[in-house]
Amino acid sequence: MTDTTTQAVLAVAQAQQDAHTPHMPDTMPMAGEWMPAAPAPSVWPTIREHIVDMVTHQPRSLQKEIGPSELGTQCLHCLARKLTGHATSEIRDVAWLPFIGTSVHAQLERMFGGLDGYETEKTVLVGNLTDARPITGSIDLWDEKNAATCDWKIVGNSTLDDARRHGPSQQYKVQASLYGIGMSHTHPVQTSCIYYLPRNQASMDAGWVYETPFDPRPGQWALARARLILTLYDSIRVEYGASIAEQWVNAFPRNPEHCFHCRDEAQRKNPADLASLIGTKNVDAADARALADSLPAMPRALLNVPQADYRPQTTNKPTTDTNPKGSQS
Repeated sequence: MTDTTTQAVLAVAQAQQDAHTPHMPDTMPMAGEWMPAAPAPSVWPTIREHIVDMVTHQPRSLQKEIGPSELGTQCLHCLARKLTGHATSEIRDVAWLPFIGTSVHAQLERMFGGLDGYETEKTVLVGNLTDARPITGSIDLWDEKNAATCDWKIVGNSTLDDARRHGPSQQYKVQASLYGIGMSHTHPVQTSCIYYLPRNQASMDAGWVYETPFDPRPGQWALARARLILTLYDSIRVEYGASIAEQWVNAFPRNPEHCFHCRDEAQRKNPADLASLIGTKNVDAADARALADSLPAMPRALLNVPQADYRPQTTNKPTTDTNPKGSQS
């Protein structure tokens, strides 16, 4: 084929290609010019409503009875309200971050569910607040070979950093202890594990691992504290009436440093000053003092009986009495 013929063939091919190729402008338009957005979202509101409804009505979100994850809290205000049936109102529009954690839990349950030697979402009885009020919990993972209870925590960077510096929170340690108590009714338990898995990191190895010999004392303390609050509440209710008993519950201080609900409450009331509240022990301290000061002498004095913090006594040895029926009625 001569050069002239080749050039003719290429010219025809180029002409055919140009006929089927749209003209490209010298300057490409911005994305918003070739795919403009609607004036206001019309599809998203309905989809969002479905998401909120499904997240809100998950089994974890619908839990009414207090569980092992709450018994160790350092916020006496929310603990006392939950124990006595004075539910706290939900402030968050949708608990999105907990939903992410729940979703990861579900995937880990699916993956470990088929492996020999492991049980997932193992339901155990950790104790009784009264004879008619059992407290059960669901262990994320039971490792039979190592006799270990394992708890997943899907957390952000700040919680990871705090755990590395100070170790797990009291609430998480008590939860792990209660799981061990519940499991020990049927199996010997050697190790309590809390695995902080990163929510905002590219690698799972950015998390933090906590493993410790099982100790029933923190869980026993939390159960005893809960029973004590209920006993005091019932005594005040019988002696002074329901309104004074509820006032006594509300007079316990809030703790936004360790309580997400109280942190949300503080932010709702004073969004601009949230930063100054996080480093303090209590929120609405003046309101709590006013409620306490107006109580009769005996209920006011009893506010000092339940303790927010677990203080292990070095002279005490762990007891083997973890029978859940050994509770007050």
